[in-house]
Amino acid sequence: MKKVKLTLAIFISFLLVIGSAHSVWAQEGSDFSVTPLIGENQLGQDLGYFNLLLAPQATQKLSFRLINHSNRALSIKTSFGNAFTTNLGTVSYKAPNHQIEPSLSTDLQKRVTLPSTVSLKSKESIILEAKLTMPKESFQGILAGGFNFEEESTNRHQKENSIQNNYAYTFALIVQNSLAKVAPALSLGKVSTDQINGKQVLLINLTNPSKTYLKQMNLHAVITKTDNSFLKDVYDNSAMEMAPDSSFILALPLSNLGFNDQKGNPLESGHYQLKLLVYGEKSPNGIYQTSLNQQTTNYDDKWELASRFTVPAKQANVSKIKKAEELNLTFNWVIIIEWTIIIFLISTIFYLIFKSLKKHQEKN
Repeated sequence: MKKVKLTLAIFISFLLVIGSAHSVWAQEGSDFSVTPLIGENQLGQDLGYFNLLLAPQATQKLSFRLINHSNRALSIKTSFGNAFTTNLGTVSYKAPNHQIEPSLSTDLQKRVTLPSTVSLKSKESIILEAKLTMPKESFQGILAGGFNFEEESTNRHQKENSIQNNYAYTFALIVQNSLAKVAPALSLGKVSTDQINGKQVLLINLTNPSKTYLKQMNLHAVITKTDNSFLKDVYDNSAMEMAPDSSFILALPLSNLGFNDQKGNPLESGHYQLKLLVYGEKSPNGIYQTSLNQQTTNYDDKWELASRFTVPAKQANVSKIKKAEELNLTFNWVIIIEWTIIIFLISTIFYLIFKSLKKHQEKN
């Protein structure tokens, strides 16, 4: 019987953005568990992640308890990566291979050292230590990253188990020199159109240049044709966030959005304008108000950003061709299905007629 491999990845992230976190204990079915050992200089003892106030050039040992709950030896891969913003507008800490932001003034990833792998005997419990060295120059705001722990699969274990469960744990690390708050910021970079998998998309580069999280972002985008303001479309996303000192490219599927009653059609060539209205950080005392889920919601921050972009004639033609091909393919399938039904009905009718005639002849 062919083996079935099931990879189950459980990413347990303790994010300052979310504001609620808990210590990690053994998950049901997990072969190992990881628990951060919080020190006395922690800002908040029940967070489940590291939130530290340290002086410039200070060093700090960060400890984790790893327990092997299985009856076999385990090899655990460990890594540390900077916090970054995904292209979906979410914060991630599992980023050892993520490209470093060009604007990143301090690379926290280079200031944390820990073993790349840890070996655990059956039922063994150990304390793993990582070392953090703070930057020489003081800074305002926070630096953020994350520790990652994942079981290293072996061919032998894969052969012995038709179902393979891989568990991964992620713990955030937040460091700062002072408790002074940094004002959040948001800037709009290059805006352009492109083709992704045959679909026309609008690529919007957003940057958070400040050393603080942009939390609970509520984005409202309006796209209009510069020579016809009646041709417009909107895009809304009220569940976004950005990591400190990070940027990402938000891709809007224009072929899916469509303009007015031409929903699904690609944009014509020409000049367009993008206007963004972005709110950030919900707060009962926030000075900015907007409607969210038919309720008035207050925010602390608000940005109004705009940019012009052009849809080249060549790209518009490619989009039209792709759209036509999709329509033709859909139309062809409709025809095939219709003719299949017709042939089936005709065959059924002829069969019933033939059966009736044969029965009539037998009686005579």
